[in-house]
Amino acid sequence: MPPALRIAVVAFRRLSTLNTRLSTVLLTLLPLSAAAPATGIATVAAGRITEITVTSGGSGYATRPWVRLTGGGGKGAEVEVVLEADQVVDVRILQGGSGYTNAPIVTFSWPPVTLDVAARWVPGLTFQGLPGTRIAVQWATNSLGPWNYWTHLTLGTNGATLADFDAGNETRFYRSASSVVQLGTGTGMLVWIPPGRLRMGSPKTEPGRNDDETPHEVTLSKGFWMGRCEVTQAEYAFVMGTNPSHFNRPDLPVERVSWTEATEYCRRLTLLDRAAGRIAAHEVYRLPTEAQWEYAAR
Repeated sequence: MPPALRIAVVAFRRLSTLNTRLSTVLLTLLPLSAAAPATGIATVAAGRITEITVTSGGSGYATRPWVRLTGGGGKGAEVEVVLEADQVVDVRILQGGSGYTNAPIVTFSWPPVTLDVAARWVPGLTFQGLPGTRIAVQWATNSLGPWNYWTHLTLGTNGATLADFDAGNETRFYRSASSVVQLGTGTGMLVWIPPGRLRMGSPKTEPGRNDDETPHEVTLSKGFWMGRCEVTQAEYAFVMGTNPSHFNRPDLPVERVSWTEATEYCRRLTLLDRAAGRIAAHEVYRLPTEAQWEYAAR
């Protein structure tokens, strides 16, 4: 008789403690005026800067900008900027400098930009629970769903907080699922199994040992959700429409299930719970590997 069916899964449904409040402010800096820097071209003769021609006066200058002369091979030039209203109209040469073999690049500083601060409220979410608890967070525009996967969190000593900067003016509802989760189709429970290591196999002296049970170390680099109990007959019948069990009772584990039937159950359950918004599009129900099964049992 095939063993009872157990499912490893990344999924969520049951609500854990979740407090929601509007507590986060998003600040945006907005320019109030369209300011632009001036531009100019230098002229060099006999190793000295003899003229700087203003090609654009810019706008928004309340005080004279500084001028930077870059390149040209020389040094020691000094200039003075002349303003009219908020624009540069002339650049006077105070010292032409020396050693210039080429015209340097003329750069004017940007005029000061007046900024306005725009503030808007965004949903600030506070999650409370046992430290180390891993939860999945969902949102919806209706309290009845459908629910959209948002992210996973691990609670610290002070819980965890999130801010939903994508909500905009949309009304949103939020819920979370703890590491013990109610399956959407029945009474089965899922628990979070963290990453870790285990030693598989058995010693040569163990009675009934098979030849393929050589002791070896196995590392599970990623955690996973796994059924706390076997899939019940009621859960199996809800998805598959039949109950192949010999010991017929809804709350007993389903038995007399082939590997093909077990994997088909996982596939159908995945489709059902995705459609209901209980799991995200990238999450699936599947059978555990031998290493996952043995690691979880320990």
